[in-house]
Amino acid sequence: CTICLDDDGDVVQRGCCCRDENGAAHVDCLAAAAMHSVSFSEWTHCSTCNEEYTGRAALALAKKWVKAVENKAEEDEEWLDAHNNFTFELNNTGRHAEAKANQLRVVEVCGRVHGEDSLEMATMLEPLTSTYTFLGQCEKALEVAKRSYDIFQRQGGTDDINTLGSASLIASIHDERGEYVKARELYGEVFEARKRLLGHEHPDTLWSGNNLANTFYQMGELTSAESLAREMAVAHVRVCGADHRETLTTQSTLADILLSQGEPAQCLDILRDIVPRLKKGYGDDFHITMYTISTQADAKSQLGLYEEALAELQEIRRRQSLVLGEDHSDNLRTMSILGAALIRAGSIAEGAELLKSTQRQQEKVLGVTHAETQATIRRRRGLACVD
Repeated sequence: CTICLDDDGDVVQRGCCCRDENGAAHVDCLAAAAMHSVSFSEWTHCSTCNEEYTGRAALALAKKWVKAVENKAEEDEEWLDAHNNFTFELNNTGRHAEAKANQLRVVEVCGRVHGEDSLEMATMLEPLTSTYTFLGQCEKALEVAKRSYDIFQRQGGTDDINTLGSASLIASIHDERGEYVKARELYGEVFEARKRLLGHEHPDTLWSGNNLANTFYQMGELTSAESLAREMAVAHVRVCGADHRETLTTQSTLADILLSQGEPAQCLDILRDIVPRLKKGYGDDFHITMYTISTQADAKSQLGLYEEALAELQEIRRRQSLVLGEDHSDNLRTMSILGAALIRAGSIAEGAELLKSTQRQQEKVLGVTHAETQATIRRRRGLACVD
């Protein structure tokens, strides 16, 4: 532990940009330091590198912070900040229903204390936006996101850092809804603005680049997607470290793109490295962990590793149904991949029926133009099981 210099007990990686032994600490030591700090930020950010804690350390600290403020009034500023942060970490570990209940309470208190059009309210609305998106409630998410953006833009201007973050959230909702032209336009504007205002290798800039690369991928612009994703993946390792959430997410994006280009072996090489890191740092129920394992199983299926692929897909389908819900886009994606894997493994009738029913459900829930619906249609055509 970099604080007490002891190696007994549960020493975890802080998940910030401090690497290896420089990033190790006891959660209790981090909590004690935060409690004696004049700033709330030490509950969420490393005092050495100034980057956010992620993974196990972040969730454990979020729980301890909520515990530390349990005797404070709801109207206390620290109570609001602690519970707002707790929503963020609940979402990061796939506990979206809990996150929604917690954040609705936070928003109600914030409106009562600071006013419905305050900057504080705009800040508290953003985790609620993400929560609705994770739950597949995109209409509600867009409504909340636009409300937050309007407050930030009105008070800080278009180039305000908070306004740009809110614009990125709106872009993510368009992306989830399959409105890729709108998403690409907004992501591109945010990426260019952050390069100008923050620099090319600021973590927020790099994350914007990954979002843009993913949208290129969803639109089928695979050459542009791969080029930008490789650039962002290398820069994330250099800036944030190999185990950081955004580094692993960026590498997962690159693996997706390679798989779409007919390179399952290259895809699998990347995923065999990052899946254990995701499990260790963020848990089996983290939405990116589950998504990435689904991609890994797809690559294995395409390489003829049918037994491994089918076992992974069945388990991820079960987990995603419990954590995200039956109709979440990630769960429907896994069902589509499972259908294709069953066909490749010889269970042709079962796989074809699963692909057919999944396409119907995706068209109903996501729409015909959504990238995952179109991916299922391509799988059915490629495996010769179109009606």
